[in-house]
Amino acid sequence: MPTFTYNENIPAASNLLSDDQPNLETNTNSIASILGGDSTVDMIGFGNANGGWHRQLTYVVQGSAPGSASGQARTYSKTSSGSSEIFLQRDNVATEIQLTRGTPSAATSGFTFLPGGILLQWVQRTATGAFNWPTAFTTAVYGATLGYNDAVSGLVPNLTSLTITGATLNNSSTATVFIMAIGV
Repeated sequence: MPTFTYNENIPAASNLLSDDQPNLETNTNSIASILGGDSTVDMIGFGNANGGWHRQLTYVVQGSAPGSASGQARTYSKTSSGSSEIFLQRDNVATEIQLTRGTPSAATSGFTFLPGGILLQWVQRTATGAFNWPTAFTTAVYGATLGYNDAVSGLVPNLTSLTITGATLNNSSTATVFIMAIGV
């Protein structure tokens, strides 16, 4: 966003309005430019359809949580694991709720982040052996579930060595196994 000039204490009580007119004009034009002067600004400007509404929200990364007062919800951006992420604080509570983490993947082996810190991951495998999650969990894997279709052999695949980075699939059949894990 460009920098705009703004003149404090204008109009001055001791000045004629005609003396302060150039500074008043600068202030007025700066406000119009900040509030929707062009399509790169978050707000839609004066005299436009939907004027006063937002096109988007741009967050400047904060060094720490800003806090909120009772009856408020405050969203902000903060760096987490090297990326700008969105957080929420509400109702004068210091607890941060993380709303985003990384870029979710909708691939066959993928993951998504749920607000509050939950990571949901899935992997599709056929071969027995160790594998890695699409992205490592940060602190814990709460559990994993398997889905498969092998009505012929009746062999049941299972997981061992469940860790934050991966697991080991034991699959004696030729069935494709769908694995879903949840954790933080």
